[in-house]
Amino acid sequence: MNGISLNLDDKGEHLILHIDPQTCGDKLESKSVQYNIYQSEYKDLYLDDQALISAVELAIKRNQSGNDSQVEMAIAQILDGKLLIDVSPDEMEVELTVYNPYGGRSVTLEEVNEALKDQKVSRGISKKRIEKLLKELSAHPPGKSLSEVIAKGLPPRKGKDSKIIPMVPNALDRILQPQNSGKDKVDMRNLGDIVCVNEGQLVAKKIPPRPGRNGYTVKNKLIIASEGDWVQHSLGTNTKCLDDDPNLIIATVSGQPKFKYGQMNIDDVYRINGVNVKTGNVDYDGAVIVNGDVTENMKIIATGDVTINGFVESAYIKTQGDIIITQGATGKPNRDECRLEAGGSIALFHAQNTKMQAHKDVRVMKQLSHSEIDCEGEVIVGNQGKIDGNLFGCRIRASGQVAAGKIGAISGSKLEIDYSEAYNKLYYKHESLMELRKVLESSNATHEIRFVKLKRKKHRDALLPKVRELGEKLQDERSLLNWLRRTEQNVEAQLKEFKKKVQVSAYENIFPGVEVRINKQSFNVDKDYKQVIVSYQSGEWRLEALKT
Repeated sequence: MNGISLNLDDKGEHLILHIDPQTCGDKLESKSVQYNIYQSEYKDLYLDDQALISAVELAIKRNQSGNDSQVEMAIAQILDGKLLIDVSPDEMEVELTVYNPYGGRSVTLEEVNEALKDQKVSRGISKKRIEKLLKELSAHPPGKSLSEVIAKGLPPRKGKDSKIIPMVPNALDRILQPQNSGKDKVDMRNLGDIVCVNEGQLVAKKIPPRPGRNGYTVKNKLIIASEGDWVQHSLGTNTKCLDDDPNLIIATVSGQPKFKYGQMNIDDVYRINGVNVKTGNVDYDGAVIVNGDVTENMKIIATGDVTINGFVESAYIKTQGDIIITQGATGKPNRDECRLEAGGSIALFHAQNTKMQAHKDVRVMKQLSHSEIDCEGEVIVGNQGKIDGNLFGCRIRASGQVAAGKIGAISGSKLEIDYSEAYNKLYYKHESLMELRKVLESSNATHEIRFVKLKRKKHRDALLPKVRELGEKLQDERSLLNWLRRTEQNVEAQLKEFKKKVQVSAYENIFPGVEVRINKQSFNVDKDYKQVIVSYQSGEWRLEALKT
């Protein structure tokens, strides 16, 4: 631009604007000068807009007054990049803020390290985060700033609380762990000895609280962690602590160990070599171990686990615990059925023409066919670690995942998996709670308003106890309403969690004839699919590839 020139001062720190008033005239504008600066080699310098405006106004005044002396004014300067270190009050984090330079030097890694050293920050520094921040900033215009947490302390971690651990295996786990028969082979029918303990045998022990992990601040100050707490552990049935070592738990009777919810229980055990017409039915308050078969039309009723080291044929077994059958169970179609009812889980090798009812899981190792299952947990057909069993020709009322290697049959035989009952139970419970909560909210709001008006009135001394009594009843109503809200939220969460568990997983194949249903919403498999999962998402059934 004619009559205007730019140059740095002798120190090379400031940009000097030179204006010849007579050449530029009185139509000179600061915006046009600013535009030319941004097109020049000095575009990255920090421009003082007010100084520029003052220089232009002075040049115009000199032109109008006939003063031809040149205007010289510093309007911009070179600024190096700068950084700020912000240490949190608890000294657990350090935030770095870096500003891009105006034509000067950029902040370097060495400068950041020196600044951290000045602030006595020495722990938890992330060199990668610093380098990434500096690299990202270089792509931004002059004066731009970016911030990042570049150092973190280590919070202390409280030690683990005391706990009880079993020293003997659970009977239910045994059926899922076939024994090694040598030469890297597994004998699926050899499940080892039945788990049983003797009186006085060590069955569990208390693990004392563990020390915590100490922490540190970014300034390398040690933070001492607290130790875990001693938790009050109640002893299970038929167990006691050793007199000379209260951390060791022994059995007070010979029986079957059952470790559940952090507590070891020993069930009294009734042993018998088979159940048949010669032995008669078994009705026992405790665990039952059958070293043999259970034959047609026989019954076993128990309160503890029922372990059958053999085969069950057209029999009735009911227990409050688990049912464990090392071989299998079968009934006769449309005649003598085989019925298994467990307050816990059911585990067996294979099952056919069998009715099962379990409050927990059903686990069949090899094959489950032509049976009726009512299960509040998972139905898994396959070995531990590898789900490769066959499931077909069944009617299953499920509450959790149903999984097998092959689901359905090539012949297209019918397999029904129905989640309706479990879903409706939660759904209607949630609806009832919601309706009750709305009614109580409405009446409570009315009561609250009336009570406020009542308190504002003056009452005779004789009526004051009545007013207090009303206030107490209103507080009880509030407590009930809050309980309803919490319960409704819990059931709603259970319903959402249930929908996540509604899935049928075929680890090998799923065949036509398989139907999965919740009320009137059903999914019918129309062809053979390999390694898929049928799930219920956003109110509809979906078929997706199974991630193995």
